[in-house]
Amino acid sequence: MKRRYSPQDVVACLKRKGYQTASTDGVAGREEINDLYKGIGILKRRQRNQRADHIANLWLHSKEHGAVENKKWIIEYFGAANIGHIMKLSQELSDYYRIKIERKLASQIPKKETPCAEPMFA
Repeated sequence: MKRRYSPQDVVACLKRKGYQTASTDGVAGREEINDLYKGIGILKRRQRNQRADHIANLWLHSKEHGAVENKKWIIEYFGAANIGHIMKLSQELSDYYRIKIERKLASQIPKKETPCAEPMFA
């Protein structure tokens, strides 16, 4: 039986595992609730004064990416060197949520966190 989840629960799970979350554009702290239902950006924690590595996007419900809500998630990752993190993370999430997770290499080139162009609070 599949485990019930909310996108916010998946975000909390990723954070417990030591990852930062972001929009799928890689902007940390800019996850909008409506967008979470589609996908979550995953960042590897940054060192001081450095942008984090945007290692993957986890698609929960996106026809465009092949993710089907409650049936199959897609984790697209950036940079072939990140496959170790992705294999481990996708297996842990799959086991915990009891859902199929398909891995796709989106780019051989690693990505970095996208800087936020505007202040969070005006």
